[in-house]
Amino acid sequence: MSQWGNSVLVFSIDEFCSKIYKKCNSMGINPYMNKVQYDQEENKLSFTDFKRMMIQNKHEPFFHKSKRYINQNEFRVVLDLNGQISDSNHFVLEIERLEAAQIFELKSLSDLGFRIIMATK
Repeated sequence: MSQWGNSVLVFSIDEFCSKIYKKCNSMGINPYMNKVQYDQEENKLSFTDFKRMMIQNKHEPFFHKSKRYINQNEFRVVLDLNGQISDSNHFVLEIERLEAAQIFELKSLSDLGFRIIMATK
């Protein structure tokens, strides 16, 4: 992992998504958030299939990738800006501080373990 930097950020996906949704809602932006599905066959998607996906849900293609990338285990956020930002090639969404987030130095993580806590409803 050292090729990506010296630190790792661990945070709550629920808190992250909640804060993105709250900020987007206040700005009139529609956020679409989900894990990427690695269900694309190695053959490229035909134009007809792509058009069908776009008609059903124009954001859906952003959440599918080839099975060969399954180890990436991505989570994506797509912001439907409704034409609000048109004069720039980037957009910064400033959300509140992630209270449950922690930064760890990779050098200090010699014996790392994670405990998964299932939320009860």
